[in-house]
Formats: sequence, structure tokens, C-alpha cells
Amino acid sequence: MNEELVLIDPLNFKGLIISTVRNGFVDYTNRGNGNLLLEDYLRERKITSFELITWEVFTQKYSDPFLLSLQGAWKEISEEKYWYLLDCLPPKRWKDLSERVNLFFVGECYTATLYTACIHDKATDRFYSALWSICTIGDDLIGKTIAEINHTSDNLCVNIHLNEGIYFVHVFIGKHEVIRKMIVQKAR
Repeated sequence: MNEELVLIDPLNFKGLIISTVRNGFVDYTNRGNGNLLLEDYLRERKITSFELITWEVFTQKYSDPFLLSLQGAWKEISEEKYWYLLDCLPPKRWKDLSERVNLFFVGECYTATLYTACIHDKATDRFYSALWSICTIGDDLIGKTIAEINHTSDNLCVNIHLNEGIYFVHVFIGKHEVIRKMIVQKAR
């Protein structure tokens, strides 16, 4: 069996793997003379907390939740910053979400699938940015992967996003976020 497994520290996971392992050998050891057996690698590095898992399990159990935790709420930015972010690199996925709001991602990722997303609310002529996964917004923006409800008055803003059965709710009073919740939709 030549399956590549992921070696991680489950107690101190902050988005990075320790290494990958194939056939009992650690792939990346920072040695020029070849790979080490997993047991030797763990002993040499004094690693006591580890988990050896498939890429699928790593993605579902560690990577996706970690990336989700990095995604942030929309924060108001200046018009100048909006245009700078639009002009600094070719934008990705520039879309009109509605007649009122357009969105784009800055052309270089922050990490993995996370990019700086920017929106322009034409009704209020306000500009916002947030760190979001470029995967949360597909070609059919409204129907399939994101439901954007944006009710805005001078002081109150409510953003509700739906992504893979999880609702993200952000409530702002002025520029201050007062509520941030993740609500998992129950299976029917």
C-alpha cells in the first residue's frame, strides 16, 4: 500500500501538517540523505502528540474547520482601499451579486483557499472587505452556494451567509460587530 498519510499534532493544530508518511517513512525530514522511519522521526523530533490520518480525514476534521475559523466578518474600508485592492492584481470571481452589490476576490490568496473578498454596496456607496474562502462563491452565486441577505440602515447591518448547510450570521451596529454565530442546519 502506497497511500500518503498526513502527520499532524492534534493538540496544537494551527493549520500546518508536520509531514506526510508513505509506507512507514516520513517524506519531509529536512535531511539530504533520505527519509526516516516514522518511529525514528517521532523520537528524533521528540513528538509525543500526533495523529496519522488520510488527506480526506485531515481536510474534514482539521483543515476545513481551521480555514472556516479564519474567515471574518465584513469590515468597512475606504473607497481608496477598495480600488487599490481591485487594481493591485487581476481580480478573481468579480460578480454582481445583485443590482445593488458587486463582489471580487483579490488575485492572490492569503492561505489555501482564503482570499480577501471585497464588496461595493452601490445603494449606500460603502465598501467592505473580509477574508473568505473563494470556494464559498461559485458561478451561481445566489442559488447554490451563498444566500446573501443584507438589510442595511444607517446603524444596523445584518449579514446571513449559507454555505454547505451552515448559516453564518453577523450583526453590526455601526462598524462594531455585536453578534457572530455559526448555525448548523439540521438534516431533514
